[in-house]
Amino acid sequence: MTVDQQARAGAWVSLGIFHFGGATNAQPRVELSDLTGDDGRAVRYDALAWAPRQDTAPPDARVLSIQRRDNGYLVSWGGTDGMSGLATYDVQVRLLPKGGWTDWKLGVNDTSAWFGPDEGKHFAFRVRGTDWAGNQEPWPEAADMETTQATP
Repeated sequence: MTVDQQARAGAWVSLGIFHFGGATNAQPRVELSDLTGDDGRAVRYDALAWAPRQDTAPPDARVLSIQRRDNGYLVSWGGTDGMSGLATYDVQVRLLPKGGWTDWKLGVNDTSAWFGPDEGKHFAFRVRGTDWAGNQEPWPEAADMETTQATP
């Protein structure tokens, strides 16, 4: 992260939102340096503060695009979360016009995947997200996007 120290002199600057967890033996750490590549000028810092955040709102995730590829589709999804950030996605698919929803991707942090071959059929996709605080949004009632909306 780059911070204009002249403009922000004497003020706290957020360096972002960080998630600690995962491996049980991993120790969280922060490293600050003055490796700026700006003709030997030094970076000064003297304090670091952690501000815990209370996140009770679920994220907002959805299918962003479906691109037609050969005999299948590249499905892309993503989302936003104003507090702790998106941790994982669940993606479901259904055969149109009346098929039921089926789990396709569960608990993934990927934001795209290949789906195919289509064998001349049409499919609908929907996605839900889970944030780092464990809040999970409900499944949307309708599809986020269908293969009939795919771009070439």
